[in-house]
Amino acid sequence: MAWQFLGTIYGGKILKSVNLGITKEYDLEGSLSKKLNVPIVVRNDAKCAAMAENKIGCLKGKKRALFLTLGTGIGGAVLMNNKLLDTGSFPGLEVGHTIIEKNGRTCNCGKKGCFETYASMKVFKNELRSALGLTEKTRGEELLRMIRANKPGEENYEVIENIISEFIENLSIGISNLVNIFEPEAIGIGGSFVFFSDVLLPRLKEYLLSSNLLFNEHKDIEISSAILANDAGIIGSTL
Repeated sequence: MAWQFLGTIYGGKILKSVNLGITKEYDLEGSLSKKLNVPIVVRNDAKCAAMAENKIGCLKGKKRALFLTLGTGIGGAVLMNNKLLDTGSFPGLEVGHTIIEKNGRTCNCGKKGCFETYASMKVFKNELRSALGLTEKTRGEELLRMIRANKPGEENYEVIENIISEFIENLSIGISNLVNIFEPEAIGIGGSFVFFSDVLLPRLKEYLLSSNLLFNEHKDIEISSAILANDAGIIGSTL
């Protein structure tokens, strides 16, 4: 049985998962094995999703690719020659905890200015709710409907546009840092971003190409949402 899990995973153990409040090593594989009489494999969710998308999804046929999951936080994976980049005993690519703002917002990890405190989907939705005076009970589907219906002249047009623009700018900063390091053939984005991709993805691509964030000039950049959506991690955990 394969399990996908949010956080830093190695040898079946959770080394750290700050968004779930796990800050000490926890032997999840060992604990599950005692309860379930089946083989157990525990892997990071973003890396599972990356493998699935590389095998049958948006990154199929791409030997050198970058995959991000945008949800509660930001996870990531780098694929080289169709394999996950090996970083040893620490699985690495904690892209959500790269710093994009010096002395910025405090992150669950204890640092300030982490990428995911500015560009996770949780942050995006919360900022929309706050700016529009909505409660936490306002679901993502309702927020998406409001964005799609947003037109010049509407009461909240400027408010919504400002939130989206700031989100796209922050997301672009984080992604551009990764592009400048790895120069991937393609970028895939999963997590709940997938459901907002029609209103966010074109703007993200446009901003990345038109801004001065990329070191090398790119006439185009291949960036797409995960085809397997939220099932990507589940499928990848079996590969």
